[in-house]
Amino acid sequence: MGEPKFSRAKYSSPSHPWRADRIKLENEIVRKYGLKNKTEIWKAGFLVRNMRAHSMELRAKLRYADKQAQKEANEIIAKYAKLGIVPAGSTLDNLLEVSVEDVLTRRLQTQVYLKGMANTMKQARQLIIHGHIMIKGKIIRVPGYLVPKTEEETIAFAPSSALSNPEHPMRPKEGFQPKLEPIKLDEGKEKKLGAPKLRDIKVTEEIAVEITPPTAIDSISAIEAEETTPTKGKKNPDDVKKDGKSKIHEAKERKETKGDEK
Repeated sequence: MGEPKFSRAKYSSPSHPWRADRIKLENEIVRKYGLKNKTEIWKAGFLVRNMRAHSMELRAKLRYADKQAQKEANEIIAKYAKLGIVPAGSTLDNLLEVSVEDVLTRRLQTQVYLKGMANTMKQARQLIIHGHIMIKGKIIRVPGYLVPKTEEETIAFAPSSALSNPEHPMRPKEGFQPKLEPIKLDEGKEKKLGAPKLRDIKVTEEIAVEITPPTAIDSISAIEAEETTPTKGKKNPDDVKKDGKSKIHEAKERKETKGDEK
């Protein structure tokens, strides 16, 4: 059982939460078995994964004729055969073939519906939660209770329930045959979830331009050309200085010529 404060994990959520195919399949399983949410699917999947991992480990040990492994293999097969998940006399290979739906079929909610005690899976869940169903004279209010094979025939209405009267209007009518229909996914919607077709893809033409990197000589010559060629609207500071000196000399010469004339 373990320490109550440190309870073990009962399920593990999917590693990728947005897989369209997985979400669609889980929605169909929830509808088929009348589950409350997808957590109940993950609990069944967690049980199946642990069962497979344990059986694969035991198969590896049995190759070396391990007596302890043989004892554990017999115990695990007897355990799941008692729950009705695998038939009696199964082997470890049969445990590897167990699916999630095999576990969901052994739930009390599913068994109540299959025994013809409820019209739908949702009604079976309601009857269990409201205390109308008992096993071995004890009221069970857990829809996810895995019913052992030995307790399957003891499922009945509680004496305190009004539904124990066969003429109650909420009970299924005579000739009612419960069925678990196989899950069928819509092919049209599956195609939309797949990869787009070529005719749905719009191709745009693109021109690829190759750019060759300049050599070292070309880059040096380009730098020298930029230094020698003056930019538009701007003058070289050295040229500005020369122009200023020439203008000053011209002004002095004009003054000297004027003084000589006088």
